[in-house]
Amino acid sequence: MEIWPFSIPRTFAIVYSLLMIGMGEACAQSISQKSSGSCSPNVANVTGNVVFNFNCPGFTAADLRKALSQGGDLAVKNVKAEDLGAGSLLVSAETKNPNDPAYPALLAMSTAATTTSFYANLDTVLLTPTAQSLLANLAAKLLALHRPLIIVISGFWANSCTAIDRARHCVEWMSNVYSDRVSLHAASIVKTYLIERGIPYNCIYTEGRGNRDPITTEPSNFRSLPAKDINRWVAINRRIQIELALTNEKECQI
Repeated sequence: MEIWPFSIPRTFAIVYSLLMIGMGEACAQSISQKSSGSCSPNVANVTGNVVFNFNCPGFTAADLRKALSQGGDLAVKNVKAEDLGAGSLLVSAETKNPNDPAYPALLAMSTAATTTSFYANLDTVLLTPTAQSLLANLAAKLLALHRPLIIVISGFWANSCTAIDRARHCVEWMSNVYSDRVSLHAASIVKTYLIERGIPYNCIYTEGRGNRDPITTEPSNFRSLPAKDINRWVAINRRIQIELALTNEKECQI
């Protein structure tokens, strides 16, 4: 199911409670989520692309956003002007029942990663082998749970440069409307990939958030920055966020 433009069914509003306060309907039943745990950052080279990764078992989506914001320097220093397809992936977990035996395994999947090459093509939104590897690893862990699960994929597409001059400064920018559309398309591409890895299609919901809710504040001189600095900002804020929620709905058995 694709959610467009930006509304969600009440049944699944709980999944969005942390990321989109004020964007969806309030839910009567609270969600239990751990907000503490160890968060170990590391930088690796995967298939030729530099990946900055936080392994953060038990971290909420808000925690992961904060970790990327505070530790982003480790990631962005590796992003170059030519890394137009840079992007981030955030995965977090929720449950109504913190005593569910499957919950610890779900919490262990909490992670945040920024890679210099997340997308191979931005016009058609093609995932790179690096992005596919990150998602394939997630799909394998989800399939091992053998539990009903709801997955919400949100696409975020930061203000992006579409053309640069000889001095390597941006002269054209992506429109807000296009950002809305491409963010939803990016979320849909991730959904398709997870389905190809065995995740049932009816367990996955998508949303396009455009250039809303950047993790890091856009610099006041953003549009006059060199292209390489723009890409470094975009690398963190152009992202896919995946929320994992255990459920009792049998039709979403994974």
